[in-house]
Parts: sequence; structure tokens; C-alpha cells
Amino acid sequence: MKCIWGSLQDCQECLFPSNFPKKYKAHVDDHTRIRKIACTLANLLEEVNKGFQTGFTFLYEEIEKFKNACEHHIAIEEEVVFPVIAEAWNREVVYYLKEEHLIIKESLANVQFITSILKQNDTVEPLLWKNFEEALWDIIELLREHWYKEELFLLPLVSKVLDENKQRIICSAFGNS
Repeated sequence: MKCIWGSLQDCQECLFPSNFPKKYKAHVDDHTRIRKIACTLANLLEEVNKGFQTGFTFLYEEIEKFKNACEHHIAIEEEVVFPVIAEAWNREVVYYLKEEHLIIKESLANVQFITSILKQNDTVEPLLWKNFEEALWDIIELLREHWYKEELFLLPLVSKVLDENKQRIICSAFGNS
């Protein structure tokens, strides 16, 4: 599978500085799970653009999987991770990240809306397809930028400024203990 992030293994290695706190691996593993779905979406888009009509059905299924995975991840961050960071360390950082989440959620809704229109039509309007592709690539880029900030800056900083109890709460949100 061709990946828009390069090889996922390369991504993992290049994203993590040697001092990356391993205790947050489950959080980043969830990013990777969503990255894999995004890579599948990119490959399906390529197939559809080459004229493989069977890609449409799979594309719609992957869009739904992508949306659900992103919404679930965002919910965990907003319900567990961000409140801990805001209370114990920095409300402004949390505000900024929540604003990015809002943009990501709006972008997901836009992709979902265009997908519903595409599913209803027997033929694909070229302008609608172009809008769909642009919306999907926009959200992938938003996620790439957002995760870059979390993985390279937020999580390493949090591991230095929060006490062990607060870090344990954050780690357990994604399955680490």
C-alpha cells in the first residue's frame, strides 16, 4: 500500500525524537491507526481517478471508518487529556488544540456531506468530485499538522511538566498505564 506519509515505519521513526516519552505510545498508535485509514483513502481515490468504479463503494466505507476513528480520538482528547493539561499546566495550549479540533470536525462534516451527495447520484459531477477530493486532502493535511504538534511538542512537554499521577491519567485514556 502506498502511503501519503511515506512508509508508515519511516513515519514512526522520523516523528519520534530519541527523547520521545514512550509512555505516550498508545496515544500515537491511535494516530497511526487513523493514518493507515487515510493511506487507504488516498489509494482508493487514486483507483477511482483511474476509472476503477469499484473503488467508490470501498471509498464510502473508508470515509465512514475514517470519520468515526477521528471523532473517537478527538473525544478522548477533549474529555480526558485536555482537561488534565488545562488544569495542571496550560489552558492556552488546550484552547488552541481545541480550536484545531473544531476545524477538523467541520472538515469531517463537509467530507461527510459531499459523500452523501455523491452516494445519491448515479453519475459523478466533475466539480463535486473535485470538491470532495480537495476536502479530503484538506482534512488529511490538517491532521498531519495537528499530530506533528502533539507528537513533537505537546507530549514531550507534558511528560516534563505534569506530575506522575496526571501523566498516568493521560496515558490510560488511550490504553497505556
